[in-house]
Amino acid sequence: MSAKTKKLTPDEKREAEEKKLGPPQFHRDSIRKIVIPDNMDWRSAAKHCSRRADEDEEIVPVVRDYHTLPWQGCHSLERVLQRDYSATARGASELSVPSAEGKTTIRWGDWQVAALGKVEQDFYNSKDEGPMFRVIVHVPFCDKDRATKLLDSVGDEIATRSLYAGAAVVLKPDEEGRLSINSAPPVVPVAKVLPHEVVLPKGEREALMSEVLGPIEHGEEMQRRGLPVRRGVLLAGRPGTGKTLSARMLTYAAIQKGFTVWYLGDARAMESALRIASTFEPALLIVEDIDRVMGGKRGHVTDRILNALDGLDRSARVLLVATTNDPDQLPSPLLRPGRLDTVLEFGPCDEGAAEELLRQFLGEYAPDDFNGSAKKCVGLLPASVREVATKAQLHAINRSVSGKIDPESVTLAAQTVWTQQNRLKSAEKRESTKAPDRTVELHHVDSERSYKTAGGVPAVSDDTDEGSEE
Repeated sequence: MSAKTKKLTPDEKREAEEKKLGPPQFHRDSIRKIVIPDNMDWRSAAKHCSRRADEDEEIVPVVRDYHTLPWQGCHSLERVLQRDYSATARGASELSVPSAEGKTTIRWGDWQVAALGKVEQDFYNSKDEGPMFRVIVHVPFCDKDRATKLLDSVGDEIATRSLYAGAAVVLKPDEEGRLSINSAPPVVPVAKVLPHEVVLPKGEREALMSEVLGPIEHGEEMQRRGLPVRRGVLLAGRPGTGKTLSARMLTYAAIQKGFTVWYLGDARAMESALRIASTFEPALLIVEDIDRVMGGKRGHVTDRILNALDGLDRSARVLLVATTNDPDQLPSPLLRPGRLDTVLEFGPCDEGAAEELLRQFLGEYAPDDFNGSAKKCVGLLPASVREVATKAQLHAINRSVSGKIDPESVTLAAQTVWTQQNRLKSAEKRESTKAPDRTVELHHVDSERSYKTAGGVPAVSDDTDEGSEE
């Protein structure tokens, strides 16, 4: 009969188990140690640890603001949440917004991220920074680093996946002169205008192609040579000199190179527009009739625009093209290199430009030899040369000239156009002598006010009328 097995005490059982398994192995890089100060008893230490554990589980907001349009921010946030976190939208509203693809559906609302927390989005218009998109992640205190990683990913997505890349977008100011975020900006069609269609006197054309079109087409080579990619250009001249056609040509060229083209018809919002353009590099910002805002005495608006130009990084691939009918009205600080690097004065046609324009406008009806009639157009504006071509055809029809236009019809047409242009110059001179002071001041309201509508959804507008020509 075997001896009765001795019953072990708890301590003996533990010792036996330790002998069986061997001594415990501690790895300092894989465990967390709690060191209790000499002047603290274990009960106080336990209370402290319990309190810290409660604090770690306390829900806190982690907030990040992005300088971008709310529709872009919403699109980027959704992509990150669905791609990296398999998040689900909670009561989100679906919006169809204009984009480079035509229309893109975005979801505006709150998101629930598994094992992380609730994600909210908001937007507002800052008087200093312009349109801002805000993301708030509600997480336990101990997960703040994970929330920061999510917010970093949203910023990267905004910078690399634009809704508007390769498209032309119209920006509008609100009543206070800030960039409006009350409705989604329309994306407009771009006319195909090639460089050879822009006919200017030789010197003007060479400067336009090298100093303005060049940075669009050869940005990488400029960077390789260490040249500043950011450029500011002023297209100056009376209406009808070719500024708009040149801007259309630049727009088409920029779109072909993957630029986002931003069109601003009111320079009051130029400060915010510059910041938005720098968010969507490479970008071309076209500001029309800048003298309407910056003409006359220097004021608050002018200073803010100058500061925005100075603050734009020289390495930013942003090209600013501003137009003006009256460059003499602009403040001298604006014309300094580093702000506006190139000033192109668009003037009347020389003989070569006049004949080239006549051939372009007359097409198959252009005579083989103008016999000096093109000289009658020297000094006319390009828009007036177009009218000469139209009137020449009317004269030819009236004189029963079939086929190609005869030079005499061109001469007769040029004479009537010159009469009209001389009267136009006289009228403009009279108006300029009594032009009022055009200084514009902005008076901002609340520095940051929310633009949430009912339900917290940004508005979407299908209005695409304004600015479509650019």
